[in-house]
Amino acid sequence: MKIIDKQAIILNKPFIGSWNSISGNVPHEIIDFLLTDENEYYVYNVPWGVCPKWIQVGKPISKKETHKVKYLLLTSSWKQITSKPHVNGQVNLLYCIELEQKLHDYSRSKNKKNLKGTQKKVQDIIDRKNIKYHSKKLYDIWGTKDETLYVTFQAKTIFKAKQEINVELEYKYQRNKGYIKSEEYCDDYTKLINQINDKSLWEELELSNVQRNFKDFEKLIKSQNCSKLQKVADEFIKLL
Repeated sequence: MKIIDKQAIILNKPFIGSWNSISGNVPHEIIDFLLTDENEYYVYNVPWGVCPKWIQVGKPISKKETHKVKYLLLTSSWKQITSKPHVNGQVNLLYCIELEQKLHDYSRSKNKKNLKGTQKKVQDIIDRKNIKYHSKKLYDIWGTKDETLYVTFQAKTIFKAKQEINVELEYKYQRNKGYIKSEEYCDDYTKLINQINDKSLWEELELSNVQRNFKDFEKLIKSQNCSKLQKVADEFIKLL
């Protein structure tokens, strides 16, 4: 078995982008904030549910994996900085998700027929793992017109920053996702991992399922004091 000694951290900006502004589209990363009916925890990598083949989370699923990843950070938007050397911008860390296993490394094709074939493979994973919310399979929630890969990771837990953690990065985090490689952006990686490992900065969220009712989920969402998250959660509940 190949020994992997390189690390990386995944960055996601949740609930942003032109796709999310289209009426009827509900950001799929809302599943990052609740459990399945069987109290399992799954996570969506924005924007399409795709994970690069070079990333390894948990047990290897491909020989192309070169970097181990344990954490996915949900962040604020990116603010560019031009006045400091080796700094291109700043961002606030909002949540830290501890990942457990990558479910697939499928690419998303723009060809409709190929995309449907890939979606069927992910649907098989959802069936095998029985990924349901309020008795509905994940792909049934999003509907037949959906063009994503539904789900990306199985995870252990999610932590919320007690106060938003501001970090300055050399990495240009201009899209809604980013990948900080330990050997390519060493200072950024070290800075982020030190923040993650400082337990005094985080509190674990107590997630719930929505199998029987939505009360605990609604209570959690309300406690986050985020109007954008609240709106997405309300739209998600309507789909159930």
